[in-house]
Amino acid sequence: MNFHAHRTCKLPTIIVLSGLMLYSVRANYFTNTVPMSTARQGHASVLLSNGKVMTMGGYNGTGAITNRTELYDCSNRVWTSAAPMTFNRENFTATPLPNGMILAAGGQSVFYNVYPSNAELYNPSSGTWTTTGALKIPRNGHTATLLTNGIVLIAGGQATNGYPTSAELYDPATGNWTLTGTLNIGRSDHTATLLPNGKVLVTGGHGSAGSDFTSVQLYDPTTGNWTAGNALPEGREFHTDIALQNGNVLIFGGVGIHGVLTSAVLYQPTNGTWAPTGSMKKERYSPSAVLLPDGKVLVAGGYDDNNVVLSSAELYDPATGTWTATDSMKLARVTPQAVLLPNNQVLVAGGTGAAAFNDILSSAELYIIAATPLPPIVMSNPILMQNGSVQFGFTNSPGISFTILATTNISLPATDWTVLGTATEVSSGQFLFTDSSLIASQRYYRVRSP
Repeated sequence: MNFHAHRTCKLPTIIVLSGLMLYSVRANYFTNTVPMSTARQGHASVLLSNGKVMTMGGYNGTGAITNRTELYDCSNRVWTSAAPMTFNRENFTATPLPNGMILAAGGQSVFYNVYPSNAELYNPSSGTWTTTGALKIPRNGHTATLLTNGIVLIAGGQATNGYPTSAELYDPATGNWTLTGTLNIGRSDHTATLLPNGKVLVTGGHGSAGSDFTSVQLYDPTTGNWTAGNALPEGREFHTDIALQNGNVLIFGGVGIHGVLTSAVLYQPTNGTWAPTGSMKKERYSPSAVLLPDGKVLVAGGYDDNNVVLSSAELYDPATGTWTATDSMKLARVTPQAVLLPNNQVLVAGGTGAAAFNDILSSAELYIIAATPLPPIVMSNPILMQNGSVQFGFTNSPGISFTILATTNISLPATDWTVLGTATEVSSGQFLFTDSSLIASQRYYRVRSP
């Protein structure tokens, strides 16, 4: 997407702008958005029924676990404070219920292995939290899965006396928890995925029996029982699971017996077997991941095999079974929260950074998906200022990042133009750029996204 600006010292009060008004399909990229008011790690983020994202709880980096919550509105890209949770908690689960409420359960309320049994509900209509029935067993690092019948399954985690094999069901109609079938191995840092047949697939993790489990179990809501599934080809913990649009489950990364993994495997619910698929470009554990509207999977950040915090990101394409690199995040992050927004952008917020020990982040960024071409640039208010600066504005899609390039020789290829900086979005869809450098009698400008 390009336009050229020609300026001449012979006519110092005139800027002649000519537009090439080209449509351009941009590459996917990350761009900064407004930071949260609170730094968070071990927090939870969920999409509400009103289209806003609620981010809640977590460790704030100043020695405290918080109950503060805030809402992100993708229409104007701002955070606003919301009612605090009733309890401070981190490493808990937050589950959207069919009635639009959010169930927050368990986690860690203070340090030194104090795990709460309490649970609470957020009502988006009233903007309030209310307590609900308590877990039978206090736990942290567990999984929560919304079943097809609207009941929530809590499995595994860590308790004060080890790793419970118990699982529990929360019924929104009564607000009560009941124990259900028992896992064969107590585990934490595992994954739990709802399958198309209504069963729940639990994979890997670690527990009192050891680490890097190959163990797989299946929960059947119709019987309340757990049964063994075919073992993972390679044991892993701190890995990631994504239910694909074709019904298969993608398991990737994590920590194995020989270190951090690049490998990925597919679980096929139709026959209960595992199949290899392409490996990631970079080994990683504890990243963020989200299923995109086109069926691809975005994974970003995490730790590598040397515990270096990563900013890199990649995409998995189920059609080809391959991973490709995509734009890196603006900041390296571990365990950020990633949520697909109603506008098909991805919000990535918080987590642990790489700047220093205990670098807990409040920053947030958006992954912009190249779904449609950008509209042509519409120029407005070009000015040659008295100090010699050139200022111009243009309109385009809000939330997009635009890079400004310049040259004095229009015959040069675009790769040889000089990058001047990024346009500022002064209001929704309205962009402004000022070139304050001392330049020759004429200069040409180009706008590129990103």
